[in-house]
Amino acid sequence: MGQPSDIVRIAIFLTSDDSSFMLGAELLVDGGMPYLSK
Repeated sequence: MGQPSDIVRIAIFLTSDDSSFMLGAELLVDGGMPYLSK
């Protein structure tokens, strides 16, 4: 299971200069749960 800190890391990444070249990307922050539940 994901933790709240995992969501914070993605939010920080998206607001940083490291994500400046991202355009139209979909980031799934679910800890891989759809794959684990099959």
